[in-house]
Amino acid sequence: MRFGIEIGSQNMKDIVRIAKAAEDAGFNTVWIADHVPAAQWRDPFVSMTAIGLNTDYIRLGCGVANPYSRHIGITAVMYASMVELLGERFVLGIGAGGTLPLKPLEIEMWNKPVTALRESIKILRKFFKGEKVDYEGKVVSLRNTQLFDKYDIPIYIGTRGPTLSKLAGEYADGIILNPPIAALSKYLDKVQEGMKKSGRSDFEVVEFLPVGISEDGNYESVKPTVALLIPTTPNWALEMMDAMAPAEKIREMLNIDRSKAPELVPDRLVTDFAIAGDVKSCQEQIEAIESEVDELVALSPKRASDCLDMIKTFEKEIIPSFG
Repeated sequence: MRFGIEIGSQNMKDIVRIAKAAEDAGFNTVWIADHVPAAQWRDPFVSMTAIGLNTDYIRLGCGVANPYSRHIGITAVMYASMVELLGERFVLGIGAGGTLPLKPLEIEMWNKPVTALRESIKILRKFFKGEKVDYEGKVVSLRNTQLFDKYDIPIYIGTRGPTLSKLAGEYADGIILNPPIAALSKYLDKVQEGMKKSGRSDFEVVEFLPVGISEDGNYESVKPTVALLIPTTPNWALEMMDAMAPAEKIREMLNIDRSKAPELVPDRLVTDFAIAGDVKSCQEQIEAIESEVDELVALSPKRASDCLDMIKTFEKEIIPSFG
């Protein structure tokens, strides 16, 4: 089991400071959220470049770009430019986008997402092989363009759905999953279907989860994030956990008073959406998914000081147990 951390809402100097601390602590990857231009989020490519210039080896990934708010050709050039400057330390995460990056730009939500991602990956593969790209797709098209070299940049699909999980197994090098943990096996079954179809064998499973490790085992630090995750979870997954009723209550409260939504998160659902509790409990929760997940990525708290505290806890209590 390897570990990563996802950041991007902190100020740029803190983003670099957190990434340096993560590298020193033994983390494998720093993932930068791509939610721009939503409020509070920093540009992922500037962030990755700044981190790369101030660290030595930690892997850097965008978690995740989308083919709507930024043309995939632009994303390819940005990645190639970073590799040219900093070497092959990068992984490209791409997904169907969400409300944070798409709504502020008034972009149609989820326009043929399976087609868009399939076309995007085909285009990226051509780019990274150094080929000339002339592509007419149903969603993504571009004309007469080519990168300046060949690049070894793994492509991962970020998703919370079974259809895109299958697409990841068929076309991508890895998958980035979000909660609930109870749905993990279903997603991975779909990944296996895709891998069998393509004959792929090398594949990485990355799981993004809120993490809250406390001395007394309380769940309060992760409930604000869990309150945002539960209402956006597919209904079939909510039904698996008997969570339809609390999801509806949380969804309603988010529209009335967001600050009160965490109070409606039942304790019984927290560890379906997060790693939370005291050290021993968190270690056991990680052990439970260790055979299925290659990299566990901790979603970072907003405050830089809280991020640094979490990194120290991982360095002392978690990473040595899974070395």
